[in-house]
Amino acid sequence: MSTMLNVGNCWNQYYLERLIQLNDTIGVMNDVKITSIFGSLSFLTPSARSADRLPEFEIADLGSYISMAQTHGIAVRYTLNQSCIGPMQEFKVWWQELEKSIKVLKKEGVYQYTITSPLLLELVREMYGDSAYLEVSTICEVDSIRKLDYWRKLGANGVCLKLDINRDFQTLQSISTYCRDHGMGLELLANEFCLYGCPWRAECYNLSSHDSERGPFGYYPFKRCQNVRLNDPVEWVRARFILPQWMEAYRLWAGVNAFKITGRTHPPDVILPIIAAYMERDFTGSLLGLWPTIAFLGNTQEPKDLVDIPVRKIQGIIHYFSRKGRNCSTNECGAGACVVCQRAYENSQKAGGKEE
Repeated sequence: MSTMLNVGNCWNQYYLERLIQLNDTIGVMNDVKITSIFGSLSFLTPSARSADRLPEFEIADLGSYISMAQTHGIAVRYTLNQSCIGPMQEFKVWWQELEKSIKVLKKEGVYQYTITSPLLLELVREMYGDSAYLEVSTICEVDSIRKLDYWRKLGANGVCLKLDINRDFQTLQSISTYCRDHGMGLELLANEFCLYGCPWRAECYNLSSHDSERGPFGYYPFKRCQNVRLNDPVEWVRARFILPQWMEAYRLWAGVNAFKITGRTHPPDVILPIIAAYMERDFTGSLLGLWPTIAFLGNTQEPKDLVDIPVRKIQGIIHYFSRKGRNCSTNECGAGACVVCQRAYENSQKAGGKEE
């Protein structure tokens, strides 16, 4: 079974050509394929990313760009994933403009969307009928069959699960079976390094969705989470990332073969090496080499300049969660009962630390 990647869309001709090239070369060799590119355009629609972080793109080039991607087997999955749609009295007015933008996207060949709002999912489904693939965003934090079943009945075709359950293989296997039985797509967010159990996560999405100013209150909230990780670097290991070399374990032990690669707000030359690592199914550098940095959002020091965690010295932790069934969704993490990530981090900092 081929591994499928949904990667960030930089809306850039050079970038798209490189993705096609990756599919035709190392993708073929390693049975990994970029099947979709996700992203949004600030002049068309809002999303969970501030407007100043999204790439510029000429609307006149939209049709040819989408056509080129689809000709090479890559779908354009448009993100309507703002975490807050605002008060209804404003949404009624806003929807009139958004509906026009969606009609433009439909005309140009967009038939896949990532959506956070149940109301938006309902409205887009009405516009497209059964012809659209509508994915529930990871922002919705779906982490159980119960939650997913509600979304399926609302009209969703697929889901990107809650980041925090990436190492809960028992839950992943159950949800994977449900998706297979109901014909739903399932993917996991692979290279996100948010704090596990982050208290600022929801507010981070809400502020970005409202295109909020970032400086007030000490660059809230970005500086808060960044400083937690800088002051206690083991948090980088506790983050629910998925290494490229772990994708096969997820296929075998969780029944998951589709992964989402972040980085759409960064230049192509930043995200392309990360995508290539996942297509190679291997990465040997420092862990943060897989993370498109957002240090500038919190006005902090660059973590990559301060933290070096050799992947080869921590990669073995996956066996504790996949084969041995350790459940990270319990209260073990951070309560002293589980020291897997702590020991892995300490090993990575030793001159003679063993490679796993």
